[in-house]
Amino acid sequence: MRRSLALVRCHLASSGAAASRRALPVYGGLFAGAGMLFGGNGLEATTVVAGAQAPVVRALLWVAWLSVTMPTIDALWRTPASFWLRSLPVPRWWHLGVLGVLTIAAESPWWWLWSAGGGVMVGLAALGGALAGHAMVLARPPGAIGVGWVVGTVAVLVVVPVEYLAFGTWPIALVAFRRAWLAAPGRAGGRPRAVIGGPRVIALASALLVSLVRGHAAILLRSGLLFGLAAGAAWLAARSNGHVTGEARLYDACGFVAPVALAAGSAAAGPMLVTAARASWLLRTGGASARTALAAGTLAAGVVGGGLGLVTGGVLGWIWGMSGTQWPAMSGTLALAGGALAVLASLAARMAARQGTRGPGRLVGACLSDQQSDGLSMIYSFYDPMLSGRKGLGTFIILDHILRASRAGLPYVYLGYWVEGSERMAYKAKFRPIEKLGREGWNRFEPGPVASVGKVRTPGLLKV
Repeated sequence: MRRSLALVRCHLASSGAAASRRALPVYGGLFAGAGMLFGGNGLEATTVVAGAQAPVVRALLWVAWLSVTMPTIDALWRTPASFWLRSLPVPRWWHLGVLGVLTIAAESPWWWLWSAGGGVMVGLAALGGALAGHAMVLARPPGAIGVGWVVGTVAVLVVVPVEYLAFGTWPIALVAFRRAWLAAPGRAGGRPRAVIGGPRVIALASALLVSLVRGHAAILLRSGLLFGLAAGAAWLAARSNGHVTGEARLYDACGFVAPVALAAGSAAAGPMLVTAARASWLLRTGGASARTALAAGTLAAGVVGGGLGLVTGGVLGWIWGMSGTQWPAMSGTLALAGGALAVLASLAARMAARQGTRGPGRLVGACLSDQQSDGLSMIYSFYDPMLSGRKGLGTFIILDHILRASRAGLPYVYLGYWVEGSERMAYKAKFRPIEKLGREGWNRFEPGPVASVGKVRTPGLLKV
């Protein structure tokens, strides 16, 4: 029981944490849109399920759900940070069981929609279809064959009635998820790099957008689908409320685009922040300041939100048959609103990331230590190379060892080799009293200008 709970905690801390970062913006936008549709506009789940009898509507629903939630499911099953868990001495089915429960939790809104509209059995059938669809996407082979797998899966979900999906989808999901879990470590691959020129802010923003397209195209697809759902919701709201004027329809469109733009900006900000953090050393070498990185990230998020808002406004203008200045006004307003809200979400995500580097729970440094009979011997300390703006980790680790030695009743903490005059080792000589190992054994000393090499330790007076 203890080992199973430990495995659950490890999966939650690795793949669960990665999935939650991807899921929060998406599910936040979905719940906000659902609240508007099922709350303020009187839409019912039975209407959605009844409308899904039409193949076109059912295809749109399946494609939208599978695409929007695919990044979350992918993070659960293929996060590299969780691969080391496979080496633990636990049965394989434990891993599959934990990940399966987390996947069902991620699919629960889809189950709730179909259960509320068609009953529990229809909900279970729809849940099996969603699990099978995601499993087939994860387990697909590379190349054209994999594309054929995905297309065939979607075709089956569209053609077969929902109430019959449970007979085959659950076994398919079990087999395909096992295959996906086994193949996950070998899915990594390289991508070509592009050379981008121009002013620093524009060049960096373009590089961030290119990295988003190449490495996280699913996020852009998901954001586009969310904007498409917002457009459909705005059209339905205008039709239900009898809005025929351009101002009223623009009000409906802005009301549904606002939460979607926030979700899209937040979703796009995460990968761009990671990309900028990984290339921080290169940006500093190239002379890019923190303001340049902030401006570039803001511009990139604005382009994502503004572009999607522009397309959404154009589609709604075409559907509503707007002419003259109404169509450009609709597109321009939604573009400005989408860009501004995406920028706000990006800034909030950046602020949250910076606060996250200061809060508890994130590993930013570690030390290999050896417990001896009279103290703790610090062998080697290392830190997160992508962490910036935080100094004094070496001093903090020494203080932490002093506290641990004090709690264990050990009188000394051995700091290892020290070279007087070395700037990188100067932090070791800040502690008092301090002793150095020489020919006559351990002797207390005061670091001076003469360079020397020796072993340094701090006596028990530093326990306090």
